[in-house]
Amino acid sequence: MLSRILLVLFFCSVNFGANPFVEKLQGEFEKRLTVKTLENGLTVMIYEKHDAPIVSTSIGFKVGSVDEHAGNFGCAHMLEHMLFKGNRVYGTKDFEKESEITAQILKWAERFDEEQLREEPDPTALKLYKKRMDQLVKRLNQVVIKSPYNPIYSANGGKGLNAYTNTDNTVYIVDLPSNKLELWALLESMKFRQPILRSYFPERDVVMEERRMRTDSNPQGKLWEALMGASYMAHNYRNPIIGYMSELQTLRKDTLTTFFKDYYAPNNATMVLVGDVYPEPTLALIEKYFGSWKSSDRLERTHIREPEQNGERRVEINEKAQPYLYASYKMPRLNTPEGTALTILAEVLSGGKTSRFYQEIVVKRKLATAAWAYAGAAGQRYPGLFLVGGSPKHPHQPSELMDLISEVIDDLIKNGVDEEEIKRVQTRMKAEFIYSLESASPLTSLLLSNQMNLGDWKEIFWDFERILSLTPEALVEVARKYLKKEKRTVATLLTSKKES
Repeated sequence: MLSRILLVLFFCSVNFGANPFVEKLQGEFEKRLTVKTLENGLTVMIYEKHDAPIVSTSIGFKVGSVDEHAGNFGCAHMLEHMLFKGNRVYGTKDFEKESEITAQILKWAERFDEEQLREEPDPTALKLYKKRMDQLVKRLNQVVIKSPYNPIYSANGGKGLNAYTNTDNTVYIVDLPSNKLELWALLESMKFRQPILRSYFPERDVVMEERRMRTDSNPQGKLWEALMGASYMAHNYRNPIIGYMSELQTLRKDTLTTFFKDYYAPNNATMVLVGDVYPEPTLALIEKYFGSWKSSDRLERTHIREPEQNGERRVEINEKAQPYLYASYKMPRLNTPEGTALTILAEVLSGGKTSRFYQEIVVKRKLATAAWAYAGAAGQRYPGLFLVGGSPKHPHQPSELMDLISEVIDDLIKNGVDEEEIKRVQTRMKAEFIYSLESASPLTSLLLSNQMNLGDWKEIFWDFERILSLTPEALVEVARKYLKKEKRTVATLLTSKKES
């Protein structure tokens, strides 16, 4: 029924304006949504969608790499890995034996880390300590159960058990039959309230290998890290989500435990359930399993403000890889009129085959295989970045692509934006918006990110209303104000001479 209402409103709004469309859409949406904050600070959002006996769940914690500092870089992402290891009940065949072996591993690991921190580590000692650790890990693997939650969920119809960490949040997701909701409440409450951070040192090796694969051995990964480090001189968005290798190599388990106790608390969490659920019994279940969870008074946040950028910054990387370009401009938060305007500007520049970048750079000039723009990179809790970039086509270089991107932007500022360009983007975004409200997983993510990062789930509709009321003049104004050469940071990946 809601789908029919949305489609009628959609076609009416194309001709008669956006405000009635958004107002009625939000009204229909709120009839299905229940939001409650428990006494311990846990925010619970329940959206009823009874078209299938499935519920999509997300539990998000307002903690990411932006909340880290020297000494605990990488903790948010590391915890995402560790919280799938189980507890005293799930994840071990013999907890006492596991504890005994773990204590022995810790002894050798402390020696290993101490040696790594020396000015001139002894390779022979490191090899010996690592050998002892590896021998003990083999014994440990005989008594621990890898990924203990997966078979339980799978046996009960659960799908998509996963998690992710970004600069702002860490989020845990799973879809399951609605009649298994109490099982979900039990397992997730144990995951966050009674975890055992088992197999820590082997998992630390896994994370370091992940960093090698995604960043250290990945030219575009290196370029991205260089871009963030140059774009932000002070703010924590400059730090990589996975952490720095030199810190990961000696990241202590007790440091991770402290980070967990500080940030994994109900008053730092938001729980979203979308699907075949009813508010009253669902809230009773959540109260039963999460109501006694103690809140935290140690939710430290960064107060660093990024200083104004008064000149173009450039960073260059030479690798055996195809050339690539990133360029960033500082921008306000997404939940502002200017943030919304920059979001639509990015769509006008690179949203589809009718966009300016595609037509001018890819089709007409044939200078790149791809050119794009994106608003809201780095994060949402604090002011982020407006990005442009792309892949130059041989024999062209990133500098040529940057010049042409600048040319397209300058033309937009000089000659303006057509009303039809904005209408085309607005129409496409309306359709995408309706889809996101009718699809459980996208809606779960949308509710969670707006509530945690932007302060209110209603930002979903407030932002949409701003989108539909934008004028061509507003896009020109934000382009003129924010997309200035002296305010940008350019990161280029060049093919090394050996490769050429």
